Amino acid sequence: TVTAISGNDYQATLVLNGTEPSGPLSISLSYTDTMANILDAYLTTTDDSEVVYDQSAPEINIRQISSSNSNSNWAKVDDTVWVNFTANEALIPSSISVPIFNRPGTASTIYNNQGDQTFSYYIITNNSSDPQELIGFQISSFSDYAANPGVVVDGTTDGSSVQFDSEDPYPLVINNVIATGGTVAENYWNSTNTGISIAVTIQSDLTLIEGEFQILTMVNGNNAGALGTYVLSAGDIGIPKTVAGQENFE
Repeated sequence: TVTAISGNDYQATLVLNGTEPSGPLSISLSYTDTMANILDAYLTTTDDSEVVYDQSAPEINIRQISSSNSNSNWAKVDDTVWVNFTANEALIPSSISVPIFNRPGTASTIYNNQGDQTFSYYIITNNSSDPQELIGFQISSFSDYAANPGVVVDGTTDGSSVQFDSEDPYPLVINNVIATGGTVAENYWNSTNTGISIAVTIQSDLTLIEGEFQILTMVNGNNAGALGTYVLSAGDIGIPKTVAGQENFE
């Protein structure tokens, strides 16, 4: 339908019925002037404008979660948890809602990474009452620039996960301390001894993996410094760990 707007200005209107092919809509503007002259058709716009016909819903097939913790698979209070995802086409940033940890999507903050296709949403885990569990998320709403809504998705596509932990670790217990080297006398340190061995009970707490502990010493009630700092591996969990003093002890 062609409508005269004013003077020599006209507007052509087409209501799409769903049979049109997806992609930029083509135009062919042919006309005859008042003197019956038939002029060549125009096939392009003069301002490079175009309308893209899009019937396809956007998809988010790449989703990943991580945290700012030194171990990105865990998060504690005040850590930042990131949900990163990529769509197969540009999305309207304001249309996206990502509830993380069962909090409303408005509690998450968006970071638009590139071309309206790759985004990050994050929250600060400053609520110590959140459950001690894997942090879940859902991309509950999103739309492309043609306003086609996407289907709700949740979970990661790469197997990544973040466990929230707001509890302090159990206290470690020193079971035994033995002087080593030279003449060993139980419960005593003498001038011939060259080292010290400490047996520490490690609790069955998976959050201790890649954690560390430090052993401090006192002599005659005075602080004598640290014997060393020790890193825990998965094999140390739930069993006594024997470590040697890393610093001189005299």
